[in-house]
Amino acid sequence: MRLQNLVDDLLDLSRLESGGWVARPESVSVEEVANEASSWCMDAANRRDVSIEITPMGTVYADRQGLLQSLRNLLENAVRHSEQGGIIKVTARRVKGDFVHIEVSDEGEGITAKALPRIFERFYRADSSRARDIGGTGLGLAIVRHLIEGMGGQVEAESELGEGATIRLTLPFSKSCEVSEQQNPAGTGLPSLDEGIQDPAVGLANSVTLFPGSEKDPIA
Repeated sequence: MRLQNLVDDLLDLSRLESGGWVARPESVSVEEVANEASSWCMDAANRRDVSIEITPMGTVYADRQGLLQSLRNLLENAVRHSEQGGIIKVTARRVKGDFVHIEVSDEGEGITAKALPRIFERFYRADSSRARDIGGTGLGLAIVRHLIEGMGGQVEAESELGEGATIRLTLPFSKSCEVSEQQNPAGTGLPSLDEGIQDPAVGLANSVTLFPGSEKDPIA
């Protein structure tokens, strides 16, 4: 099973890196997608007595299947890195500039400052000594980065060792405010969580494959 997952993820990532996937953005209910994504993780979460908490969310302008796969990968990763009885939180908020921040936070072991900039690289492990125990293919976060950037968005991570980790997706709220290289040529200029929130709305967690024939839902 683990080998098959690795093959599936390699195929997914290869297609994303070669430009073989084109996003089809639309107005998407973040709450609906988050609930669907969490269903893939419930068995693993229950075995570890890990809770997934999601608050009511608004909408975002994104490719639905791409967002679904991204949230599934982030939740699966958070479950693997959570301690027994831990809590994973999924939240979203609309921020100044008509963007939406979607965050997945865990209470796991956290990531060192040295490792943090590299966690979206393929096969990178912040703690390689625990790779066998934690599981996963080492490609999930790389896939998330390509999917979100393919939708005109941005991915960031915040963490301190021993304090858990938060992965933040920044996506447009509507078509008129898509993130582009012209708007954000150096990866800057996007609103931060500290900037004014226009509409504090915005989480609850529950499915997917990138391509037919794998155990995930295809991103067509």
